[in-house]
Amino acid sequence: GEERACEFGKCLFNGDKAIAAVLEKGNKRLYVSVGHCISLKTAVEIVKSAWKGRLPEPIRLSDSLSRRLIKSWSP
Repeated sequence: GEERACEFGKCLFNGDKAIAAVLEKGNKRLYVSVGHCISLKTAVEIVKSAWKGRLPEPIRLSDSLSRRLIKSWSP
């Protein structure tokens, strides 16, 4: 898609329809798209509320857990 300005700052468009918002924090870019029964606006609000540090909290937690599990399975 084409990246253009939108109500969230930047969005990816497919024709005239915004299909994802581009959120930036420092040098990190995160692409947020609609989900099942959730609007792009709501998805962006949820991600912004959960993005406290380097990554959004649910992604940080899953990454941390997966790394611990891999270490526990390694000899």
